[in-house]
Amino acid sequence: MKYRHNKIKREHSMIEGAVGWLEDLAACPEITDIIPGVINRRRPSGQGITFQYETKTGCKLLVKSGGSIQEVFVVTSEPQVVQKWIQARSGRP
Repeated sequence: MKYRHNKIKREHSMIEGAVGWLEDLAACPEITDIIPGVINRRRPSGQGITFQYETKTGCKLLVKSGGSIQEVFVVTSEPQVVQKWIQARSGRP
């Protein structure tokens, strides 16, 4: 079943911890939509959310947690806002 709640499309399940990060990101007025992709079972190092690259409609993120990794697409006209949001939460300059 597909539906949106707080700008987040709920078609796939989300990995542990992702909902909190994405709901916090959705509070940014520059964000139009957040679209989580399928979950891949891998052994990613660490846990958290990282900016991957800009897309035509915004940007792509990766969320890692508990041996899983999930792509997340963010629809925005200002991908740099998403980058700054991630940097602020990771403690990196």
